[in-house]
Amino acid sequence: MITPDACCPETEAEIDILPERLLGFLFVGTPKTPGQTTARPPRSEHVREWRPLQPART
Repeated sequence: MITPDACCPETEAEIDILPERLLGFLFVGTPKTPGQTTARPPRSEHVREWRPLQPART
């Protein structure tokens, strides 16, 4: 099976979102083999806590 490219104009036209842009795909499903996992990098390598800006004190 060929996975469509999220940035492909044909894909965006096919799902009728033009002139908007598609950032990516989120696949939700069940692994074919129970216990099948994907190696993932440590969370600290790609995530940081968001801290909202504090209003200026006057």
